Amino acid sequence: MNDYEGLTTEEIIDDIFTRAFVMMLGVQRPSEEVLTRFTSWCKMQSSKSGMAVTEDFVLAQIPLFIDHLYTR
Repeated sequence: MNDYEGLTTEEIIDDIFTRAFVMMLGVQRPSEEVLTRFTSWCKMQSSKSGMAVTEDFVLAQIPLFIDHLYTR
């Protein structure tokens, strides 16, 4: 687990999103536009649920975001 103290919500999401694709999946990170939309998604879901933006929260949002994109 990384120490995210002092980082903005956007920076935290960017770091976790990038690590998930590059380090965990071993693939190139999606485009900056996708990151921007994913960041908005995470912030909206955090606000709706009242949950803090943590590493576990962001990682759990990735499949939900993919499902959302598929069904819209």
